[in-house]
Amino acid sequence: MPTIIDLIFNPDIDFDTVTIDPSKYRINVQFKPGYYKWWAKEEEVKELLKEHFNKLIDKLEPGSGELKGYYSIYFGISSSIKERLNKHINQEHSDKNVDNGFSTFRKSISSLLTGSLRGDICQEKTDLFIDKLKVTYCIVGSSWNEKTKKGLDDMEKEAFEDYFLPLNIKNNKYPDPDARKFIKYLSKIRTDARAKRLP
Repeated sequence: MPTIIDLIFNPDIDFDTVTIDPSKYRINVQFKPGYYKWWAKEEEVKELLKEHFNKLIDKLEPGSGELKGYYSIYFGISSSIKERLNKHINQEHSDKNVDNGFSTFRKSISSLLTGSLRGDICQEKTDLFIDKLKVTYCIVGSSWNEKTKKGLDDMEKEAFEDYFLPLNIKNNKYPDPDARKFIKYLSKIRTDARAKRLP
């Protein structure tokens, strides 16, 4: 199970208090909107970025405090943090899930690690990798409405401008040529991985 940490509150937005319970496969997070970031140690970043690592590591956001030695690899927003984190952590690699609403976070990791999205090997390798990560999250407001959505959309745009988030494809316009090459590479292997099945 990855470590789940609440984020520092942003004073410009109305935040709710969150309770964290990192017990295995139970996510004690509220069904409320917010944003989250996934973090990986340098060793795991290297495993994902492979030959792109040396050109991209300095463009990733380094962690501090409890996250020292980690780098941010994915940013997301959701109308329900609990549902989204549960999907990222526990979703199965069944044909039904892969074909309909598969987690883009799991899709990127599985594609980079195994070259496939389907089969027990993909599920096992992706689960083991995610268990090494940390995720930070912050609840924003108490309900999903236009104001909350706009605030989260703005945060996402800022996140993509400040640092390169290598597992994000959609809306990721980080203006570095090496980052753009990696996004193109990831997009292609994710497409190829959909058709491939491992045992």
